[in-house]
Amino acid sequence: MADTVFLRKVASMSIDGIYVYDLDLQTNVYINERYLEITGYRIDDLNAMSSEEFGELFHPSEREAVFNHIDEVVNNAEGRAIEIRYRFRHKEGHWIWCQSRDAVFTRNAAGRCTQFMGSFIDITDLMEREMRARDLGIMMATMLENANTACLVLDLENQLHVFNAAAQRLFDAPAIELPAPFNLEPVFAERENLGEVEDPLKQAREGKFHDNELYALYPGGDKPLKYVQLTSIPLDGTDGNRFLIAMRDITSEEATRQQRERSERLDALGQLTGGIAHDFNNVLASILPSVQVAHRLTDDPQMLKLLGIIESSTQRGAQLAWRLLAFARRQPMTESDVRVSELLESLKELAESTVGRQVELLWEKAPEDLHVHCDAAQLENALLNLILNARDAILETGKGSQITVAYRLCDALSHPGKLVEFSVTDDGPGMTEAVQARAFDPFFTTRSNTSGTGLGLSTVYGFAKQAEGNVKLYSQKNTGTSVRLTLPAISDSGTQVSSDKLEDRQDWIKGHNAKVLVVEDEPDLLQSVVESLRLMEYVPVPALNGELALAEMAKHQDIALMLTDIMMPGGMNGFELALAAREIQPDLKIVYMSGYTGFVNDARRHPDGDFLQKPCDMNSLSQTLHQALLDRENLLARL
Repeated sequence: MADTVFLRKVASMSIDGIYVYDLDLQTNVYINERYLEITGYRIDDLNAMSSEEFGELFHPSEREAVFNHIDEVVNNAEGRAIEIRYRFRHKEGHWIWCQSRDAVFTRNAAGRCTQFMGSFIDITDLMEREMRARDLGIMMATMLENANTACLVLDLENQLHVFNAAAQRLFDAPAIELPAPFNLEPVFAERENLGEVEDPLKQAREGKFHDNELYALYPGGDKPLKYVQLTSIPLDGTDGNRFLIAMRDITSEEATRQQRERSERLDALGQLTGGIAHDFNNVLASILPSVQVAHRLTDDPQMLKLLGIIESSTQRGAQLAWRLLAFARRQPMTESDVRVSELLESLKELAESTVGRQVELLWEKAPEDLHVHCDAAQLENALLNLILNARDAILETGKGSQITVAYRLCDALSHPGKLVEFSVTDDGPGMTEAVQARAFDPFFTTRSNTSGTGLGLSTVYGFAKQAEGNVKLYSQKNTGTSVRLTLPAISDSGTQVSSDKLEDRQDWIKGHNAKVLVVEDEPDLLQSVVESLRLMEYVPVPALNGELALAEMAKHQDIALMLTDIMMPGGMNGFELALAAREIQPDLKIVYMSGYTGFVNDARRHPDGDFLQKPCDMNSLSQTLHQALLDRENLLARL
């Protein structure tokens, strides 16, 4: 009796609901006022319920768990208290979350539990907060995994707590179990000159944070250079004083910007250089005849020797001015109709004697009817410059052994007429992105000695522009370099060779609305290919890089084949994209296209698709795509 009185006094003072359930009577024999306040029921309501009716008050999702919990409490020989969370129907009909703590209250002489006592509290607000936090966590995790921005959360001990899929792509790193030490060693550099800067991750640990700052990023190892827009934010109140690093990969955008600025810079440099070279040439023009007259006015051996040095230096200066004027497109041109085969035969003898035997020089024979209208001497000089540049790169680094000079008539996608393309391709060391960005700048050279003036490629650039042509450079580190000089083709009569008119192109093989994923990092070229495919009755799906291409594959389930560039910024080249794409769609046919021809004969690459050389003519493109579709249909028929 004293225990019962004590229980009632304690229960009346408790903020918890208190109850005692009798197993023999199958009902609660005691319920305190707090229990009634929490549940909304009166004591008479509860006493009138059968055990089955009372069981219906537990939420169907937790009902079985509650009954199992009671069995565990009753059969617990130690009599320890056991907790459970469940939903209970309030008198007004809504569900409330409860947390109960139950234990054996009385036993009979045989030690069997006859009554158990429990206390419970309303944890509805707590559970709603926990569920909101859980749902928010799920939503945030889903957003992070599908975001295009690389997100990392680090603490002051350099422990990594978040490393989303975009971060894995940016650093070309596998998924890891978190938390884990941040073992990657990225190097950040200044965007323009690629000079190393202080690590922004280290600065964030030290309390300095960043707002959309632009960096060049070397992810580590031999992974390609990327460009990122970086923001770092402190996560105040988190365990270990964590901070967020968000990096948006802007490599493709940066490549477009650099290409535009490079063209603008070269034009501005051309104007400046042309003016200086013109004045410099005028100075030399007055010195040279004066020296030659002085030769005739003296017999003094010492004086003649000095005059010879002056004359030689003046002639060297004149040659330098000539190259500067060529870059500035102000060099007078003696234009004529040039038969390509004759010019190349003449160049071959000169080039082979100049290059020497240490590097193999391969020549592709040009057809007799191939003509261009330009200054033959300047064209010969431009090609010789390219050959000597390739030779010097091979000899100075000891990497590579072969230079290929090739020529072809092509139909550029962005040009109204036919072009003659001259290509000089080596298997040498290749160029870094930083070197490629400045390769056409006058006076820029990578030679370790003082023999180079840095005017070789800039002279080629100036000649190409003056001759209404173009020059493009394709290079990859440790693979090789290909420089392609294109000039308008002309017929024997001297008129420009035009592309076939649209209505005459009966040999374009129609695509019958087959869907083609087109991957090309140059926006103008991508748009040109897309429009050409539409004319061939394909359905093109454009993508500026490998990452966007894979995203398009997720949206389009019926892509028949992929036409992809090989060397692209953004961390994924065409071969890597092909492997990833075939993980999604094993039967996907792939056609590669590139300005660098070294891949075709590179056994290490194992191209598993057809190869098109940029720029490619429409007939070749339509035939190659048609054959790829036929191969795919045959493969599917055999499966």
